[in-house]
Amino acid sequence: MKVVRLPGLVLVGAVRGPVSEVDPLLAELERADPSKVVMQVSPEELRGLQEHFTAPLAEPLSLLLDYEIALAESLSAFGEVRLPSPAYVMAMRWAKERGRELIALDPDEDEYTNLFLKHMGYLSLVRRARAERALKKSPPDAPDAEELVCMWNNRIHADRRSRNFLEERRRLAAEKLREICEEEKGRKPVVAVVDFEHWSAISSALSEPQGQKKE
Repeated sequence: MKVVRLPGLVLVGAVRGPVSEVDPLLAELERADPSKVVMQVSPEELRGLQEHFTAPLAEPLSLLLDYEIALAESLSAFGEVRLPSPAYVMAMRWAKERGRELIALDPDEDEYTNLFLKHMGYLSLVRRARAERALKKSPPDAPDAEELVCMWNNRIHADRRSRNFLEERRRLAAEKLREICEEEKGRKPVVAVVDFEHWSAISSALSEPQGQKKE
């Protein structure tokens, strides 16, 4: 896990899956005591996680793609892994129990589709599908979970148009975080939890204008 503290914002990069990410994330939430908790999920995914994993009588339900299962299996080499991400689920429970507002950082399904169609073409889709199949057969030889998800992400987005799509998603995420923090200016800080593989790009986009340094 990595953390950068900016004015009004604590940006946490967590690997999805490892149970070991839970305690450090909860410690950051307790330390910051935010008014809002932002999660790098779509509004639809946020609702699904709330309904199936944070409600006391919820029936757990998790639909995963084959390459997501393959990634989880690779991550298990570094410790216990659960799906969906226990760090995300526990952060949502923390916010719900304390009456904090939960906000989805990613675009909704319609916005995501438009963004995807804007950047991705047929050949890009074919290359991405091939990359996913190759990763399932031969995952990266990484020294730890953090490096693994970064290498995995780089292979998925090796195609130029796919990289442009990824960069646009990260840029939009940074813009939305700025807007949320501006709304909370002068109040409690905001805590945003993003996937580890996106943390560096998003934190750089946020911190460079203010000249802040990462931990």
